[in-house]
Amino acid sequence: MAIVHYPEQVDTSFANEHKKILNGGSIGAVLKAAGWKISKQPQFFGELKSDQDLAALYKSFQSSSKENLAIHIYSLYIEKNNTKFKYATIAEVHHPDYLTLNDLKEIYSTDYNNFNTETEEVKKLIAFIQNKIKSVKIPTT
Repeated sequence: MAIVHYPEQVDTSFANEHKKILNGGSIGAVLKAAGWKISKQPQFFGELKSDQDLAALYKSFQSSSKENLAIHIYSLYIEKNNTKFKYATIAEVHHPDYLTLNDLKEIYSTDYNNFNTETEEVKKLIAFIQNKIKSVKIPTT
């Protein structure tokens, strides 16, 4: 499950692409088709602690709510014509049968070691993410 947080102000340089994305277009496909170079900057690798308030998410995952969920938070940057913008902050919450925290550590070994501490900014992001998950009606079928 991915939760995407866009900046409040969208620059006119990519407003058309942003509109397409909000209308259901794939972030990567839309931006690449428009000639944007995409890069990711890690912010955090960790876990969402098992929480009864996330029961709907666990149910959609068909997973025990006793398992923590691996989370990867990063900033997505776009660049074109020597101008770079932060396009979004993305949090990927992983099904425990798909990716665990140990899997993320293996995949992102160098970045993991530099971005596995819950800073104040990360704590705020995690609270935001948990509130978003709680407020979304997640299909369970």
